[in-house]
Amino acid sequence: MIVRRRGDPDAGAVVLLIDRGSSGIVVLSQTRDDLGRLAWMRALGADAADAAKAEEFVARTVKRDPDVWVIEIEDYRGEYAPDAPIL
Repeated sequence: MIVRRRGDPDAGAVVLLIDRGSSGIVVLSQTRDDLGRLAWMRALGADAADAAKAEEFVARTVKRDPDVWVIEIEDYRGEYAPDAPIL
């Protein structure tokens, strides 16, 4: 795990970049469900994106929300599961 960008420690949202190697990068954005519980949302659709699309998403997100955290996880075996459901 690499913290690519440090955001606000109290109010910053989180973007996860899950690097699946040749399968691409899954981009998850932190959100809340209808009951206010932590959840994740696929930011670039159901499939993994290429690195350029993932970086474009991060740049747009940082421009819109300078408090955001960006965390990259290398998961070449596809074993990583986030700590909350993916909506």
